[in-house]
Amino acid sequence: MLLDVLRMQRRLREVGFPDQQADALTEEVANIVTGELATKADLGALRSEMLEKFAETDSKIAEVRSEIAEVRGEVAVVRSEVAGLKSAIASLESTMADHKSGIIKWLVGVVAAVLLGCGAMTAAMIVTVIRVAG
Repeated sequence: MLLDVLRMQRRLREVGFPDQQADALTEEVANIVTGELATKADLGALRSEMLEKFAETDSKIAEVRSEIAEVRGEVAVVRSEVAGLKSAIASLESTMADHKSGIIKWLVGVVAAVLLGCGAMTAAMIVTVIRVAG
């Protein structure tokens, strides 16, 4: 923005400002305008900085997306491993149930054999006692 200092001083004098006031006011306005307003170069530099930050942000977003994809892949592997473990546990439970049934049958057989053996020994002893006594 261009400020016509001489035109401003002339206009202030026309409306009744003394020379010193017109000069001082024009100088302060000129300082404000030139010191506070952004130039095209300032805006260009700001635009460049913003584009750089956008590029950095896009790069970081891409990195995060890549990491998320990697984590999703690892989660899929873990889920697969968990499914395999569940299958193995189910197989072990089935095997244990089969063995439990076999062990119970074996114990029943042993107990029956012991009881039959004890019964047979008792009968043999009774027969022996009767023969000896008789």
